[in-house]
Amino acid sequence: MKKLAALSEQACSATISDGEQSWDFGAVEDMTNQWRSILDECGAKVVAYQLPNGLDWVALNLALLDSDRVAVPIPDFFTASQVENILTDCGADTFVGEPSLSNINATVLFKEYSLTKLSTSSSLQLPPHTGLITYTSGSTGTPKGICLSWETLLETAQTLNSELAGNELKRHLSVLPLSLLLENTAGLYANLLNGSQLIVPPSKDVGLTGSSELDVVQLLTALTKYQPHSIILVPALLLALVTAGENGLSIPSCLKFVAVGGARVPESLTLRAQKLGIPVYEGYGLTECGSVISLNLPGKSKVGTAGRLLPHVDAFIKNGQLIVRHPKLLGTTQSAPSSNNTSDNTPDHTFATGDMVEQDDQGFLRINGRKGSVFITAYGRNLSPEWIESELTAQLEISHAAVFGEASTQNVALLLPRGEPSHAQISACVDRVNASLPDYAQIGAWRTMCSHKLNNANGITGNGRTRRAVIEKIFDADIQQMFYQTHSMADSQPNKTFITGNIL
Repeated sequence: MKKLAALSEQACSATISDGEQSWDFGAVEDMTNQWRSILDECGAKVVAYQLPNGLDWVALNLALLDSDRVAVPIPDFFTASQVENILTDCGADTFVGEPSLSNINATVLFKEYSLTKLSTSSSLQLPPHTGLITYTSGSTGTPKGICLSWETLLETAQTLNSELAGNELKRHLSVLPLSLLLENTAGLYANLLNGSQLIVPPSKDVGLTGSSELDVVQLLTALTKYQPHSIILVPALLLALVTAGENGLSIPSCLKFVAVGGARVPESLTLRAQKLGIPVYEGYGLTECGSVISLNLPGKSKVGTAGRLLPHVDAFIKNGQLIVRHPKLLGTTQSAPSSNNTSDNTPDHTFATGDMVEQDDQGFLRINGRKGSVFITAYGRNLSPEWIESELTAQLEISHAAVFGEASTQNVALLLPRGEPSHAQISACVDRVNASLPDYAQIGAWRTMCSHKLNNANGITGNGRTRRAVIEKIFDADIQQMFYQTHSMADSQPNKTFITGNIL
């Protein structure tokens, strides 16, 4: 057990808890061996699995790592059609979970799970050394399989463990699903290497349902019950936690390190969190680079940035875009290795991230937005809509936002409300955001989107990300009408910003 043995040298003092029972690392290794034996019996090589957070997720994952099999963790919020596409795309020969698929030819029961042998005629050749295939909904809604090695995941985890050494982070609660690369690497592996107590209860126990539904009272109950030193959140979960604190709910003082990633974190949200005593540290990562590549750290942080590049990352900035040398991905399931990415005339063995960044003289990275999203206003200003959108969605009443302003004198926004706020409440949100933005970034007109129309057209990916190009196509007439309205008003009263609120 080469990899697990190497891991266990540092993980020997670690414990795993599902919230009800706890196991020392020796017991975890025994469970890992049981999973490995059943995989051997099944002749499994490429194993897809859709399990809840818990000991079995951890043990199966370690069994796959230790036996050099290919792991394909699938988030529970992926749809049935996405799961079927993944199984075909990666050439999985085994599925662990409770599938209802037409190509089943044999099933082995193990504990409360089924190991299903899949009929596959795939001649897919995965890149050499592939240990894990992680899927992201991306910008098209169709999951894309990124192939990574086990060595890459452990290298990232080891770096994080080293960088956080000395901060006494000895109890980690997995709020996010372990099937997400960020929680798998920075949550599970980094804390195993730290010899921590890992608490991995089912998502419902921490108040999380699917990719975006949260019972914040249940989350606070879990934080109070488990008293973690560290958690990992996405910005929407941080917003819920901050809002709860601002409304008088108690935030447990046990937290020492709240890492936030997965999307741009509004500076205003970080400041609100800090005012409540929540120790927030923004980071930045890419699936293609093995998850986290930059991170703010205790004593080495700057609000509004994603921290400094981690020591194992070699990157540079070209024409404003972050380029990573020797990226960690081996390729994708359906394409040649992406390490040959030579867009923008970059040398071989580099990866153009598509993210526009700035780096200050202290090395802190500020993530401005996606290269393909930048638009130029009528006044010649280059604007990344992600900046403005993140400030809008930092308002509790706004779930998603899409901002447009190409060649326009005024920016306009389409907003998807969270819950059922009134027109006046949304208008107040936009006013607050505008007050915090320079004039060229302010919103001149806005409308709300019909969620039914949006969801039917897949304007939002399975993991909750906005697909701006799709939204622009769906609501093109409304966007053009807002542009016309703001231009007409600006012509008559050029010094005034106008906010409209027509409900679709």
